[in-house]
Amino acid sequence: MEKIKYTILDNLNEYKNLAIDKEDYVVCRQPLFHGTTRMAIDCDSSVIERIRNQALIVINAYKSYTEENIDKPECQEWLNNHHKRFVDQDYTISLIDHANSYQYGDFYVTTNYLEALRFSMAGFGELGQIAYRCAVALKELPVDLGVNDAIDFIIDEYNRFQNSERVILVLENVLFEDLLNELGYPIIYKDENGKRDYTYCKEIYRTKVASAHQSFSRSYRVKNLNKYTLKLINKPLFREGIKCFTQIEDIEKFMSGIYWYPITYAEYYDI
Repeated sequence: MEKIKYTILDNLNEYKNLAIDKEDYVVCRQPLFHGTTRMAIDCDSSVIERIRNQALIVINAYKSYTEENIDKPECQEWLNNHHKRFVDQDYTISLIDHANSYQYGDFYVTTNYLEALRFSMAGFGELGQIAYRCAVALKELPVDLGVNDAIDFIIDEYNRFQNSERVILVLENVLFEDLLNELGYPIIYKDENGKRDYTYCKEIYRTKVASAHQSFSRSYRVKNLNKYTLKLINKPLFREGIKCFTQIEDIEKFMSGIYWYPITYAEYYDI
């Protein structure tokens, strides 16, 4: 990933009463967000590359073992114990299948501030999160798959990243030609008649959320990131960001609401 250029915001005054009076299909006037940790954006590219390589070793070891031994009772028992502590098996396997297409180290942004807030609690990246789940499970496996060094590395790095300061980066005025969808295709394309289609550009301008339950988001990869200087929001400004970047007006009422009984949104987002 390219080195990220950013400035740190002391306040969000410039975003109060944010309004977009015209939809531009050359430059994106809607702010886009990236939730992460300081370690993730400040670490060297060689570290990112090593994490990616070790993550794929762990993920592929997990997948290979389960595929080869899925009918054995000891594998079923191990899977059941593992997934009771994380998520259901089908969901984890679908994440693993997705892992090899996910470009670890690419810079992703979301249209939804609340999604970025959630991702700031998982600054190890989507691929890293999948690898960590697999590493913890493999650590408990009574079989040596020959990937213990990769397992230990992923668990150690995950803990380092998770203990780092949470931040949200704001990307403004990015060229639409520098936005790709999650599969890496341009979001502006030509239809069968050779006419440019701006459907996905229009969607970006319609994603300011009214509540966590009504949230609608899209994620995009950013190319030519070195052309842009992002703005960094620290944790003390996270709540104010909800007011600036969503349509939620009563922040305290929202934060006291139940995310998953008995956990409130304030407890879930830890703000």
